[in-house]
Amino acid sequence: MKKQLGIYKIIAGCFLVLILTFSINATSIAEPVVSMQSGTFKTAVERKALQAFRVDKTKGFRSKVEATKMGERLFNYSPRERTVSRTTTGTPSLMSVQPHIKIKLETDGDRLYDIKKADPSSYFFINKSTGDISFHRGMNAYINNKPTKGLPRGEKEAIDSAKRILGDLKLMPEKLEEMVVRHVGGMKMAEQTERGETREVDKLITVHFGRKIDGIDVGGPGSKIVVSIGTEGELVALTRRWIEVKKEAKKADQFYPKKSILKNVRFKLVKDAAEAKSINSSVPELGYYDDGQGNIEPAYFVTADLEYGSRGEGMEKISSLSIVPALKDARADFIQLEQPKTRPRAIDRPIRMGRESMERDNSDE
Repeated sequence: MKKQLGIYKIIAGCFLVLILTFSINATSIAEPVVSMQSGTFKTAVERKALQAFRVDKTKGFRSKVEATKMGERLFNYSPRERTVSRTTTGTPSLMSVQPHIKIKLETDGDRLYDIKKADPSSYFFINKSTGDISFHRGMNAYINNKPTKGLPRGEKEAIDSAKRILGDLKLMPEKLEEMVVRHVGGMKMAEQTERGETREVDKLITVHFGRKIDGIDVGGPGSKIVVSIGTEGELVALTRRWIEVKKEAKKADQFYPKKSILKNVRFKLVKDAAEAKSINSSVPELGYYDDGQGNIEPAYFVTADLEYGSRGEGMEKISSLSIVPALKDARADFIQLEQPKTRPRAIDRPIRMGRESMERDNSDE
């Protein structure tokens, strides 16, 4: 009898453990509470954005020779050694004289690159298929606590200087009306005065251009041009991820209806932040998504506030951006946008440097 009671106790104990385990797991996998701000939005069909865009493969740099010439033009572009030429608009344009820096490109698939051994911060990358460029002259000349001489003064002068550089290098987009200014900022550094006081000095001025197609914003890894300007208007860095495209017409029945869009948005939010306690999102906003791989397609962009932890442990709130396709048969790469389901580690967060938020740009990797 005692033996049987012992067995019953063991069985009961096992059941209790199973119940507790199930309860803990059920709690840990509970979906976050999702709420969306009130408001309406227009679909791609309602905005008549019945199109996608594919890279025009006749553009880009088809040979190593062309790519090498482009790299050397970038390294040797300097306003201190210029001759006057004329642009198509007839306004003065400044280009450097004969190149004095040579490069030797290595091959990595579609990418060609040159990294200077003497200064690893000096590099040139180019994609032969898309024409994507990532260039940096190097930071050796700017690692000091002195203000940079001859920087553009004010936003207008910075924008004009950046456009002039792009025009000189023949890197302006074919459709100039699509290029819009997103931000004018730069890099600052702290300097200590003789009195022991600390002040910020400007090192570089950076102009960030984005894209609009038919008045609709383009987001994603592509459709951006970033120009960094240094001493006396010198080109210090350039990121150009801007494809020339061919239009691909679509029909209304190829797009998700509004009800499905909201369902897809909620699924995406929960998938991206499965461990959040709550998600408060904006209303979806129609835009074009450039995946940086030759595709621009209609999509819906949603910003959300994610809350992690509990009030007892200390609530943490972060912001996120989620993007879902508008097309049922989307070809653009949305997978690259997958976010971790857990709260970001400290190493993944932006680094605060003075007034600027410096975040590693891995869009060219």
